[in-house]
Amino acid sequence: MSSRSQSSFSSSSVSQSSVPAVLTSGGYSDQIDYSNTPGYALFRDNVQPLLASRCSNCHLGARFGIASLTRSGSNFSAEDTAKNYRVWADMLSLDSPAHSRLLAKILPESHPNSMPHRPGPQITSESDALFQQVLAWAQQEKQSHCSDCGSSAARAWIAFVRQPEIFWMIASDPVRIDRGTRTDARIMMQEINPATNALIGSPFDFLETASNGFCSNRECDFGNIAINYRATQMVFECRLAVNGESWLNQAWNICIADIGSNGAAVNPRFLMPANQLHQNKEIARNTPFGKAQATSVYDKHYIYRTRNDKTPIFSSDDSRIVFASARPDPRSGINSVQTYHGTYFLENIVSVTPTGTQATTIYRNEGGSADNPFYLRNGNIAFHTWNLDRMDRHMYTQAQADGMMEVPILGGRVQGQNAWGKAFESNNGAVMGLTGRRRGELENYAPFVFDHTMGISTVDNAFQDYSGFQHIPAGYLEEIADYPSGYCKAPPEGANCTISKILFDPYYMPGNRALIAYNPEKTYIGTGESFALSFMSGSSVTERQNSVRQYLPKKMGIGTIDQSGNLAILIQNETGYMYRYPAWVGPRQHPRLQEYSDKTNNANATEMHIADFKIWLAFQAGTNGQGRVRDMDTINRISALRVLRKIGDKNACIQDSRYILMSNMNTDGYHPSALGIIDSTGYEQFVVPSSVGGNSFGDIPLNADGSVKITVPAGELLLFQGVDDKGKVMSQHERVFSLPGGRKINTSVKQDQYYSQCASCHGVIDGSSVQAAREIANLPAVMDFNTQAASMASVDLTGTAVSRRTLTYLHSMRPIIDSKCMGCHQGENPDGNLNLESEYSTTANYPPAALESVVTPAYQTFMANQTKIRSHKFSVNYSWLFDKDNADYKSFYANEISNGKTLGELAPWDSAYQNLFRPSSVGFYFLNSGTYNVQYGRARSAPSNSSRSYLMEVLTGENLDAGQNYAGTFNHVGLLTEDEVKTWMAVMDVGLPYMARCDEKTIPSGVHAGKPWGDID
Repeated sequence: MSSRSQSSFSSSSVSQSSVPAVLTSGGYSDQIDYSNTPGYALFRDNVQPLLASRCSNCHLGARFGIASLTRSGSNFSAEDTAKNYRVWADMLSLDSPAHSRLLAKILPESHPNSMPHRPGPQITSESDALFQQVLAWAQQEKQSHCSDCGSSAARAWIAFVRQPEIFWMIASDPVRIDRGTRTDARIMMQEINPATNALIGSPFDFLETASNGFCSNRECDFGNIAINYRATQMVFECRLAVNGESWLNQAWNICIADIGSNGAAVNPRFLMPANQLHQNKEIARNTPFGKAQATSVYDKHYIYRTRNDKTPIFSSDDSRIVFASARPDPRSGINSVQTYHGTYFLENIVSVTPTGTQATTIYRNEGGSADNPFYLRNGNIAFHTWNLDRMDRHMYTQAQADGMMEVPILGGRVQGQNAWGKAFESNNGAVMGLTGRRRGELENYAPFVFDHTMGISTVDNAFQDYSGFQHIPAGYLEEIADYPSGYCKAPPEGANCTISKILFDPYYMPGNRALIAYNPEKTYIGTGESFALSFMSGSSVTERQNSVRQYLPKKMGIGTIDQSGNLAILIQNETGYMYRYPAWVGPRQHPRLQEYSDKTNNANATEMHIADFKIWLAFQAGTNGQGRVRDMDTINRISALRVLRKIGDKNACIQDSRYILMSNMNTDGYHPSALGIIDSTGYEQFVVPSSVGGNSFGDIPLNADGSVKITVPAGELLLFQGVDDKGKVMSQHERVFSLPGGRKINTSVKQDQYYSQCASCHGVIDGSSVQAAREIANLPAVMDFNTQAASMASVDLTGTAVSRRTLTYLHSMRPIIDSKCMGCHQGENPDGNLNLESEYSTTANYPPAALESVVTPAYQTFMANQTKIRSHKFSVNYSWLFDKDNADYKSFYANEISNGKTLGELAPWDSAYQNLFRPSSVGFYFLNSGTYNVQYGRARSAPSNSSRSYLMEVLTGENLDAGQNYAGTFNHVGLLTEDEVKTWMAVMDVGLPYMARCDEKTIPSGVHAGKPWGDID
């Protein structure tokens, strides 16, 4: 359909070694034996005994989520010491030892380097032996492993992007050129004294002296910068012509350059091979009504998408570049677009070598967003995700370096709402980054600092103490109102049209501060097109740009912000330019190079042992200290695990805006697309026969202790649901996730260990009082995975005996309707007022009088003076669908509009599917009772959709809908087999999608007759 972007990974995917061998110093590696080093001796002989005597109340013994001192007997064994050294060394900063986390946690609150510690300060002054021994250990470790890192580097620079200030009004990924173009961006280097941050000399153009003439025409745009840990290479976002394409058709790629000894670029170049660089836009048809070719980017029946590579960083050993890429997933080859909305190609977190080869997947996007990766000192990788498919939540996800993401969410429950911007881990282990309002004139603008272990409760049993997450500076977030009141409606000086300062693009620097792009005075907002629409006037590019110059940021330079929100200007900007995307350039401590003790030789699958599946499902957002008692009443009804695979391919036709008008359903729901009415995603159930560990419906029974062990395919997007004995979903894992191959994973916690391991942060599950962490030493705290499942064979979902059941209306419900229901549910007087015919009427444009409320008030008003032809099988008029469409489409469909033609067979889905979603005052009449319409497609309620369905009440005889009682004469119980009933419930409990892919329905007539309903890629 389009001029395709050259954006697939052409090289075959290879497994990434967990510990590449590029760096042998500059940090820690799991492959190196440190037992003969001076620092190890200091830890063993001095630090470890002090920690045991001074900190044992919380830290001695196996603790989940808290740094633990392992001691197998009355004394530390050599094995204990080796394990403890690994854990506690990760709390040292080799860039700035005095700012180490281990020191910050014990210091008195009055000390400038201290950070909150739930048990409180452990010393009163730096003269304390604990402080002195830990500091001596940190200094020795720096001397041994990273003597020239951080503040003691021989030379250092600040890199940043110098932009013409007019960039503030021009979108970075534009669809129009009448605001001007973004050219003449430059990457600058400012040398500094690494110990004091004093400036040395003046900034210089990083690329200017490159011998290959890279970007010598200045027709370039640059974005986020990252530096490797040895300070020998830079990667950066770059937008420039790949093959002579026009400015509008350029895309964001990743560029890389070596850094010379003088700080200048050597051999700047594109990261990826020439045949894999992004360029041009891709076009997909999303309705049957599109003309033969798209007319423009504003064609409502086609969608234009650009593939980009963004937010690059270096891997822990500098051997690979990690970034967000809109290419197809390297592991599976699947090309996907955003779930529900379809606005963009999905970005996965991937890595390649510095030559752009050997692509691997670290994180496969489940349907929302994935970007801004950063490494933690323990070697884990974290990144922003918008988990759209099931939970609609922005968060920082973390994974081990190979992408194994069955580890806690970064920050746990203390992570603030909508934390979603660029972030990094500071010397003291706190995470600094940007967050903001999810919807507003600016969305990602407010700095934050958070510390995971500050989620521990002391006196706040309601778990509303979020002191572990702080917006900084105080009050800055609140300068823009929360949704829906956060937009600039009265520019230039109205509410939400200005903010007191701008703080963008945080980046690591030694000393518990962040580099930041900083405009220290009142700033007019938003940015790009939203700013232009608020402040721009004039009819030419020159007039438009001149009209906004008084509102552009005038002092956007490079500053610093500390963890208390104190700001300082570091580099003043030149007049007429903004400085963005700072990066500290100098040798740094690299994150730990990880090695995994649970590896297997099966790269295509991973074994997952869940100690208690029901408790595992209880770790969800939105609960408090006592809330899990209520949750567990439902969760304890779970008897089996259902595993599903998200169908993520052939979905380029997804776009919700047209289908709102095409359906006109008054559902109080949203996001209709070709795949279904509300938040529809196709899933396949792994059907496990009893011969290999399944039950009669293919689910996997839990053991008596709640444990289960399964082997799952690597790289698949998985949804885990807990079902009861009748096959109803009681709860589901809120994140759709994937795992790398070759691992054996233990997860969750045994029920008898939950109280000591989890309750202090996550609340209780049995009505007990919430236990504060400082008292945890009085509880049995040993954590193990000795479950019933542990000694059993794993249920292998990758085996040939396991089949897959497609859980969509079209695949699994429609055939049953055709065979069991059509005798009574057809015609204009169907039983129960429910017509289940698949075909739409060719003439009807309105529902029967008794069902008029099924359409929106807007459609009722539109049809008030038009001829209404009523039927259960109605569809909307062409005149309604094209009422606000572009003039060329109104002309193209003029006959259909003037003749009052209905969409008929070109209406989406089928008539019965539309009728099943009949709205009522308390939900959907047939599908659910209660106010769960908006979340129906995500199946987020617990228990899930089928447990409140009047339709299922009629079919099973169970009292499921408290608001309705079946009074008909026909007894439906037994009409469907047990397997058919469970199939219907399973489809409903995954959200009742219509179909899974855009080619599962064929257009019967019109311009695109015989083609798939929408484009598939």
